[in-house]
Amino acid sequence: MASTYTHTQARTLLGYGTYQVDDHITASVNIAVEAFVFRYVDSQFDHVATADDIITLPNTPTIGQAFYRQARVTKAWVDLGDALGFAAMLEDRLKLLLVDYAAATALFIGTTTETLSS
Repeated sequence: MASTYTHTQARTLLGYGTYQVDDHITASVNIAVEAFVFRYVDSQFDHVATADDIITLPNTPTIGQAFYRQARVTKAWVDLGDALGFAAMLEDRLKLLLVDYAAATALFIGTTTETLSS
């Protein structure tokens, strides 16, 4: 089953030497929009979700869970190269997530009928 994301990525200069990347997933098909994983302890971005994260992690901070997912990540950098690398990594990882999620769900979702006998 194919999945898609629609996202907006804004790259802005906040001030001299401060570069911000803001990525917001605004829509999805056959997958949750919350694909950015944050740490519960400090609410800091940790990574783009894996297929397993989409299935198992909550989309709100939850006591007892080390991580949660959100649809938007904003991060500032003092190095332009780091900011550009972060922006590219987000897009690459979102694409990989869509491929991995489709593969993971294709292995499980479906209906089978069989006759079992002794």
